[in-house]
Amino acid sequence: MSNSRVPKELFAKKIREWVDQFAHTLQSTDIKEFIQELVIDPFMNYILKRTFPYMIIAFCLFGAVFLFVVLTFVLILFRRPDIMQCPTCKTLLRSGG
Repeated sequence: MSNSRVPKELFAKKIREWVDQFAHTLQSTDIKEFIQELVIDPFMNYILKRTFPYMIIAFCLFGAVFLFVVLTFVLILFRRPDIMQCPTCKTLLRSGG
């Protein structure tokens, strides 16, 4: 059983060394700038170019819904109570039931 553990431990140790070496490599300012310029910036530009029209549509729809809700609230606040009462409601109010 100890024989099978040795390769696993060696493999785990080697993986830890590789990850540690990779982490130290990424801490270098030159590598960070290289990754920023060649990977992250083009990727972000592509994403923004593709999603920008949808963001504009979403903001316009949100603004329209918000405006509609505010106008509805204002209309409810300033409407007179006798406007838009149905005939059945008037009869129920007069009869007291």
